[in-house]
Amino acid sequence: PSLVGPSLMRPTLYGLFALFTVAPAVFGPPREGLIRRFLQLRPLALIGVVSYGVYLWHESWMTLWFKWTGDRLFTLPFLELFAAVTALAVASATLSYRLVERPVLRWRRAPAPVQVGDRSPVPAGAGGELPALGTST
Repeated sequence: PSLVGPSLMRPTLYGLFALFTVAPAVFGPPREGLIRRFLQLRPLALIGVVSYGVYLWHESWMTLWFKWTGDRLFTLPFLELFAAVTALAVASATLSYRLVERPVLRWRRAPAPVQVGDRSPVPAGAGGELPALGTST
C-alpha cells in the first residue's frame, strides 16, 4: 500500500513537477541551465513583463467571451477558449502596461523638481524660524 493514496497521487506529482521545474529557474547560476535559457527567450521575457496584466485581464475576457458567444464553461473546445482569451488578455495587458503602468512607474521614479531659491514656508517649530514671543503655535 502507498503512503500517498490514489486521490493524492495526481496533486503530489503535479507539485513535484512544479518544484523541479521552478527550482532550477530560481536557484543556480543566472545564465546556465535549460529552464533558465528557455525563460530568457525574448517572447517569454516580454510576456513576463506584462504577466500581472494578463492575470488581471483574463477573467474579464473570459466573461465577455461567454457573453458574446453564448457558450458556457466546459461546453466549447478548450483550445478555442484558451487561444481567444490569451490573445485578448496579452493584448490588453500590453496596452495597459504601455499606457498606464509604465508612465506611472516613470513618474514615480522621477526626482521632484527643485528650483533654485525656493523658499517654501516652513511651519514654526519644524526647524524654521521661531514663533514670535507672546504668540502660541
